[in-house]
Amino acid sequence: MTIFARNFDAFACMGDSITTQAEQGLYFVATLQPDADSDPHEFDAPGWVFDTAGDAEHSAAVAVTVAENRRILDAWDRDEWHYCGIVITAWVTTPLADFRLGDVGSLWGLELNFPNGESNPNAHLREQANEMLEEAHTRALELLAAIRAA
Repeated sequence: MTIFARNFDAFACMGDSITTQAEQGLYFVATLQPDADSDPHEFDAPGWVFDTAGDAEHSAAVAVTVAENRRILDAWDRDEWHYCGIVITAWVTTPLADFRLGDVGSLWGLELNFPNGESNPNAHLREQANEMLEEAHTRALELLAAIRAA
Protein backbone atom coordinates (compact mmCIF):
# COMPACT_ATOMS: atom_id res chain seq x y z
CA MET A 1 0.00 0.00 0.00
CA THR A 2 1.22 3.48 -0.85
CA ILE A 3 1.74 5.89 2.05
CA PHE A 4 3.29 9.26 2.70
CA ALA A 5 6.46 8.32 4.58
CA ARG A 6 7.74 11.79 5.51
CA ASN A 7 6.11 14.13 8.04
CA PHE A 8 5.43 17.77 7.39
CA ASP A 9 8.06 19.93 9.12
CA ALA A 10 7.69 20.80 12.81
CA PHE A 11 7.08 24.38 11.70
CA ALA A 12 5.16 24.15 8.45
CA CYS A 13 3.83 26.83 6.13
CA MET A 14 0.88 26.98 3.78
CA GLY A 15 1.95 25.49 0.47
CA ASP A 16 4.30 22.93 2.04
CA SER A 17 3.84 19.45 0.59
CA ILE A 18 4.83 15.81 0.89
CA THR A 19 4.96 13.30 -1.97
CA THR A 20 4.53 9.56 -2.40
CA GLN A 21 5.01 7.32 -5.44
CA ALA A 22 2.37 4.77 -6.44
CA GLU A 23 2.37 2.39 -9.41
CA GLN A 24 2.62 3.02 -13.17
CA GLY A 25 4.13 6.48 -12.85
CA LEU A 26 1.29 7.63 -10.61
CA TYR A 27 2.24 9.79 -7.65
CA PHE A 28 0.45 11.93 -5.08
CA VAL A 29 1.26 15.28 -3.53
CA ALA A 30 -0.40 16.37 -0.25
CA THR A 31 -0.30 20.16 0.05
CA LEU A 32 -1.25 22.39 2.98
CA GLN A 33 -3.80 25.07 2.09
CA PRO A 34 -5.21 27.86 4.28
CA ASP A 35 -8.60 27.22 5.89
CA ALA A 36 -10.18 30.66 6.28
CA ASP A 37 -13.47 29.19 7.52
CA SER A 38 -12.19 27.89 10.87
CA ASP A 39 -11.43 30.06 13.90
CA PRO A 40 -10.92 28.84 17.49
CA HIS A 41 -12.82 31.87 18.81
CA GLU A 42 -16.02 30.39 17.33
CA PHE A 43 -15.89 27.16 19.30
CA ASP A 44 -18.14 26.51 22.25
CA ALA A 45 -16.93 22.99 22.87
CA PRO A 46 -16.29 20.98 26.04
CA GLY A 47 -12.77 21.69 27.20
CA TRP A 48 -12.77 25.32 26.01
CA VAL A 49 -13.27 26.85 29.45
CA PHE A 50 -12.56 30.55 30.03
CA ASP A 51 -14.40 31.31 33.24
CA THR A 52 -13.71 29.89 36.71
CA ALA A 53 -16.87 31.36 38.28
CA GLY A 54 -19.33 28.87 39.72
CA ASP A 55 -16.94 25.93 40.05
CA ALA A 56 -15.35 26.39 43.46
CA GLU A 57 -15.03 22.63 43.97
CA HIS A 58 -12.70 22.26 40.99
CA SER A 59 -11.35 25.81 40.88
CA ALA A 60 -7.64 24.83 40.78
CA ALA A 61 -8.11 22.40 37.90
CA VAL A 62 -10.41 24.81 36.08
CA ALA A 63 -7.88 27.62 36.54
CA VAL A 64 -5.20 25.48 34.89
CA THR A 65 -7.55 24.70 32.00
CA VAL A 66 -8.50 28.37 31.60
CA ALA A 67 -4.83 29.37 31.55
CA GLU A 68 -4.01 26.71 28.92
CA ASN A 69 -6.97 27.72 26.75
CA ARG A 70 -5.96 31.38 26.97
CA ARG A 71 -2.36 30.44 26.03
CA ILE A 72 -3.62 28.61 22.93
CA LEU A 73 -5.90 31.47 21.87
CA ASP A 74 -3.17 34.04 22.52
CA ALA A 75 -0.87 32.02 20.23
CA TRP A 76 -3.62 32.11 17.58
CA ASP A 77 -3.96 35.86 18.00
CA ARG A 78 -0.18 36.20 17.53
CA ASP A 79 -0.53 34.26 14.26
CA GLU A 80 1.58 31.35 15.57
CA TRP A 81 -0.81 28.59 14.51
CA HIS A 82 -3.56 28.22 11.95
CA TYR A 83 -6.23 25.95 10.60
CA CYS A 84 -5.45 24.36 7.27
CA GLY A 85 -6.65 21.85 4.78
CA ILE A 86 -4.74 19.05 3.10
CA VAL A 87 -5.35 18.76 -0.64
CA ILE A 88 -4.16 15.59 -2.35
CA THR A 89 -3.30 15.97 -6.02
CA ALA A 90 -2.64 13.05 -8.36
CA TRP A 91 0.09 13.23 -11.01
CA VAL A 92 1.25 10.87 -13.76
CA THR A 93 4.82 10.75 -15.00
CA THR A 94 5.17 10.27 -18.76
CA PRO A 95 8.31 10.22 -20.94
CA LEU A 96 7.61 13.80 -22.05
CA ALA A 97 6.38 15.47 -18.85
CA ASP A 98 4.45 15.09 -15.64
CA PHE A 99 0.71 15.37 -16.10
CA ARG A 100 -1.59 16.67 -13.35
CA LEU A 101 -4.68 14.45 -13.10
CA GLY A 102 -6.33 16.73 -10.55
CA ASP A 103 -7.24 17.10 -6.90
CA VAL A 104 -8.47 13.74 -5.65
CA GLY A 105 -9.09 14.42 -1.97
CA SER A 106 -9.14 17.09 0.71
CA LEU A 107 -9.74 17.50 4.42
CA TRP A 108 -10.20 20.82 6.24
CA GLY A 109 -10.21 22.22 9.78
CA LEU A 110 -6.83 20.75 10.80
CA GLU A 111 -4.44 22.47 13.21
CA LEU A 112 -1.14 23.66 11.76
CA ASN A 113 1.75 24.48 14.14
CA PHE A 114 -0.61 23.96 17.11
CA PRO A 115 1.17 24.83 20.38
CA ASN A 116 0.75 21.42 22.06
CA GLY A 117 4.31 20.97 23.30
CA GLU A 118 5.10 18.05 20.97
CA SER A 119 8.40 17.97 19.11
CA ASN A 120 6.49 17.94 15.81
CA PRO A 121 3.01 19.42 16.28
CA ASN A 122 2.29 18.68 12.60
CA ALA A 123 2.87 14.90 12.61
CA HIS A 124 -0.89 14.35 12.63
CA LEU A 125 -1.12 15.98 9.19
CA ARG A 126 0.77 13.08 7.56
CA GLU A 127 -1.51 10.65 9.37
CA GLN A 128 -4.56 12.48 8.01
CA ALA A 129 -3.09 12.51 4.48
CA ASN A 130 -2.44 8.77 4.70
CA GLU A 131 -6.01 8.12 5.84
CA MET A 132 -7.28 9.90 2.70
CA LEU A 133 -4.82 8.19 0.35
CA GLU A 134 -6.77 4.99 -0.43
CA GLU A 135 -9.82 6.93 -1.59
CA ALA A 136 -7.61 9.43 -3.45
CA HIS A 137 -5.83 6.53 -5.18
CA THR A 138 -9.14 5.05 -6.31
CA ARG A 139 -10.29 8.44 -7.64
CA ALA A 140 -6.97 8.92 -9.49
CA LEU A 141 -7.29 5.53 -11.20
CA GLU A 142 -10.84 6.45 -12.27
CA LEU A 143 -9.59 9.73 -13.75
CA LEU A 144 -6.74 7.95 -15.52
CA ALA A 145 -9.13 5.34 -16.98
CA ALA A 146 -11.46 8.09 -18.21
CA ILE A 147 -8.58 9.88 -19.91
CA ARG A 148 -7.35 6.68 -21.56
CA ALA A 149 -10.89 5.87 -22.75
CA ALA A 150 -11.39 9.30 -24.33
